[in-house]
Order: sequence, then structure tokens, then C-alpha cells
Amino acid sequence: MMGNNKPVILFLMMQNPDIDHLVPIAALLAETKKYSIRVLSYQKRVNFEEDKRIKYLVQKYGVNVTAISDYYPFFPNLPFALYRWRSYWGLKCRNTEPLMVYSFNIKSIFYPRFHIFRISRYLVDKSLLFMLSRKKWGRCLFDAENPSVVVIDHAFSTEWINSFIEKVNRMSVPTISFPHSCFMFTQMWEKIIPDHTEKNFPWDSVIVESSSRLQLLSQLGVPISKMYPLGCIRYTQWWVKRFSEFNSKIKKIDGDERPVVVFFASGGKVTIEDQLNDMYELILQYKKEIRFLVKTHERRNNLPSFRKIVKGGIEVITSEYNSSSLIDFSDYILITGSSIVNEAILKNKKIVVARFTTLINTTYSFYKVAQTVHSINELKQVFDKMIINNWDMEIKNSSVKAYLKNCVYGGHNNESELIDSCINLFSQAAYANSVNDYKKNIEDLRSKKVTELEKM
Repeated sequence: MMGNNKPVILFLMMQNPDIDHLVPIAALLAETKKYSIRVLSYQKRVNFEEDKRIKYLVQKYGVNVTAISDYYPFFPNLPFALYRWRSYWGLKCRNTEPLMVYSFNIKSIFYPRFHIFRISRYLVDKSLLFMLSRKKWGRCLFDAENPSVVVIDHAFSTEWINSFIEKVNRMSVPTISFPHSCFMFTQMWEKIIPDHTEKNFPWDSVIVESSSRLQLLSQLGVPISKMYPLGCIRYTQWWVKRFSEFNSKIKKIDGDERPVVVFFASGGKVTIEDQLNDMYELILQYKKEIRFLVKTHERRNNLPSFRKIVKGGIEVITSEYNSSSLIDFSDYILITGSSIVNEAILKNKKIVVARFTTLINTTYSFYKVAQTVHSINELKQVFDKMIINNWDMEIKNSSVKAYLKNCVYGGHNNESELIDSCINLFSQAAYANSVNDYKKNIEDLRSKKVTELEKM
């Protein structure tokens, strides 16, 4: 389908991780000048009008941005308002410290908020299903946007977009699903439930950046025949240089000669809270000798251990500076489990991985592209060396190349190959006559890439 005589590539974005990883792809394709690039926002978890990355697409490439809610039936803002109400009570319940008796939370009976949440969840879910399951708004949206390719992250097709996606599938428009980032661990930390069905995960091509991701998705129920090895455009020098336009300069404190350590907090699922709390205690002990900045994570902000470090006077960064700005400002990066480490690697930063705080090993520790500490005492020794500027770990270029190829670039030897491969995939998708035509055109190369990736 054409827009201004060019194929239309439509990006669906919902939240910050979507923007982080899909905007670079949109920019790459926009620079070819072969496509009309459009963005469709849904669920309003981000202020798309003010987001710097979205503004970059709009101002530099003339990308059109539309809110999917403009096409919803009834009142456009009502569905997400109801969802926020439901989420508000869910968050209040999660943040209520439980009172466990025989493995049962007594508070869930006596605290009204739990009953309000149960009622809200039931009524809101029924209301959303009633409003958003209608077919007409999806047809109207499709006719207005007229996409040749639809791009989304590794998301389920939910009631927020189902009506539109059903129309996309009926019109045989190729869909491509990209991961939020890189799979950072050498194994899974919890039981895998194969819940990725053809109905809720209906994408024609599912991008994988590593053999670990391929194996994980296969266990989740995604057919290998759908997987296409590519990689993360976000973590290339090509994008890092362009993204520097968004970076704000962080001011040094006059007369402050302390080394700067930026700690990127990760989600709570893979961390050991007791060990993490010990690390926070150590950070507080060293705050006079080292300037620590902590970049928050939305799934950690309300944990007691995290609130403790805030009360201890450590500088906490929320949205005033992006992660890229903090990496530029840092002397050292302290990390548990976060793919932002990839940008730090591209910028040749000194990275410390607190392995003792995580349940399982990370890929960047496995490939030795960062200094890994296995105990609180080892971290203390590293802090002591930072104070006297005695960093003694050398990272081999061969290790970095192997890590990027196998864990970030989908088996491609370098970012130039990755970029060329990305452009070629979209060329095949945008000019295909149907989904079957698209799949047929890419199958030989896809199959070859999968075989190569599985051996890595």
C-alpha cells in the first residue's frame, strides 16, 4: 500500500522500550527515502507529543504520528482512563505489605482496596472488551493509514489493537515483530509457560538477535519458521551518534573530584534482594569518596531497598536525563541486568557487573566484556581502586566483537552487515504482494541465518 507513492511502514508503539528500539529502525528506513514512515501510538503510557525521540522522527524526517485512540468508538480517551483506574488499585494492592498466615495474605480480606481492585478489574475488563472488540474502528484505521508493513515490538495482540491487526491480517499485509532489547542472560530464571499462540502473537516475522532469544521464543511457543535473525539497530555506532542529539549535558559539581559511578537499576525478577541491599549499604558507605548516580527502574522504585538508598542521599535520576547522557557523564558503569550495558560497551566505558546480586549469569559477563564481581568484598575492592584511579581490567577487542555478533547483532559480523540486512528485509516486506509472497521471498535467507545462529 502506498503513501505519497511510497510504501507505508507503520510502527506501533506503546511505551518507552518500544520507542527505544523501534525509533532507530524508523530513522534508518526514513533515511533511505524509499518509504513513508508513520507511528501509531496506543495505550498512552508515554507522552508521544513531547518525547524527544518521537520529535526527532517528526522534525528530521517528517514522520506522521497518530494516536490509535482517535479511532476508538464512543469517547476516545475513555478506554485508557478506565485502564488507569484499574492499574491504580492494582498498584496500591501490590505496594501493601502482606500479612501472611498459612501462605495467605490476610490483608486481602480486610483491606477495602483489595475488594475495590477485584471489582474494578472485572468491570473494566468487561467494558474494554465491549468497546474495543468492534470491527469498524479497525477497518477505519487501516483505510486511513494504508500500511504496506506493520512493525511492533515482541508484544501480544491485545484488545487495544486487535481490531486493527485482524484487518491487517485479512488484507495480507506483512507484520514484523522486534524485541525490546537483547536477551541478557545465559538461561531463564523461572519456569517457561508456552503462552505465545498464533492468536495472541500473530506476527509474520519475529526478529531474534541471538540463539538464546531463538531458544526462548521456541519454548514460549513461537514457531522457528517465523524467526528471522537480525539484531538491535539501537546498539550500533550509527544510532549512538544520532542519538547524541538528544543528550543533555550533566554539570559537574565545582571542586568535586570524585569519580562518577552510574548505577542502572534493573527489574526485580532476576535480582537477589538481600544481596542487592548489601550493595546499597556499600554504596552509602562510599558516597563521600565516589559520586553515585542511580538511574531508576519503574519496577524497582517502590521496593524498600531502593527507597533506602534514596533516603541515604544518593543522587537519583528519573526522567531529567536519559540513559545515554548518564553513560557519557560517567567514569564507571555499575550494573546488574540491563541491556543498556550495550551502549556503554560501544562507548568503551568501564563496566562493573554485580554478579552476586543476580540469580543467573549475564551474557556480557560470560563474554568477559565487563569486570564481573562475585561478592560484596570484591565490589569493595573495585570501589577502592576507583578512588585511586587504578582500574586494571583490559577488555579484548575480540571479546567485544564476539559478544556483539552473537548476542546483539543476530549473527552479523558487524553493524554494517546488520544495517544492510535490516534494509533488505523491509524491502522484501514493503514490495511483496501478500504475506505468502513475502515469506517465500525471504525463506532461503531466513533458514540459512537461523541455522548459523543456532550454532553460536
